[in-house]
Amino acid sequence: MGYSTDFYGFWTLTPALSLAQTDYLQKFSRTRRVKRDPNLIKTDRRLTGIGLSLGVDAEYFVDVEDEDESIVDINLPPGSQPSLWCKWRTNDRAIAWSILGEKNSMDMSNGSII
Repeated sequence: MGYSTDFYGFWTLTPALSLAQTDYLQKFSRTRRVKRDPNLIKTDRRLTGIGLSLGVDAEYFVDVEDEDESIVDINLPPGSQPSLWCKWRTNDRAIAWSILGEKNSMDMSNGSII
């Protein structure tokens, strides 16, 4: 016996996100969340633009290169993040569950950064 969970709709963001916040969250949701050594990261212009720190294990880092010496474990999510991918998508006015993610593994914690 199996089950399926479908999510429809979105949350409206009030006030709307700034351009820098929208840019950051879109990049966050498109980059693999991997455990990193924050001491090996020089800067993240998107983070500084919205006043965030790197977080535990550089969990909020998004200024990703293909080869990156800061990666400690490419298969382990950083800090408090529950998975390697954020399954939420956003624009400046709303946030929604990505239809590209696994439907049965919804975790609200990746949406709590807003």
